[in-house]
Amino acid sequence: MKFVVYFFIPFVIFSCTSGIETKAVDLTPFFCDNSSKVWMVNNVNLKNPSLPVAKIDFREVFIFYKSGRIIVQPLNSLGNIDYEKAEFLIDSESRILKIYFSKSKESWTFKIGDIHANNVILKPISNKIFHKNIEIVPLPEF
Repeated sequence: MKFVVYFFIPFVIFSCTSGIETKAVDLTPFFCDNSSKVWMVNNVNLKNPSLPVAKIDFREVFIFYKSGRIIVQPLNSLGNIDYEKAEFLIDSESRILKIYFSKSKESWTFKIGDIHANNVILKPISNKIFHKNIEIVPLPEF
């Protein structure tokens, strides 16, 4: 029994202090599925769930492309109107999502909060549209 204790104590001590740094997981494939992925704004201001949510047709969608492009527009206008071209950048280390609109020179910055398989919480740092936390979900089947 003493042998087992003396044998495993060094492993426990040295495994915690090995000095190896871990790197953050790249979040970009999660948002675009290595091709493209459509996310819909499901909820705004999660602290007050009693606020009415827009009908599904009028909710904003975020379409992330592997190339770094993104489309942000209401679901009911997809394919009907021209959209402003934008690009996104995800800093996985600091969990920041930045969206740059080329025509209006506007940029939105979000802190990426909780990530689950079926939703992501985005906390606005700087943008003119979203002032509260938003929850985005993969576009559901109709």
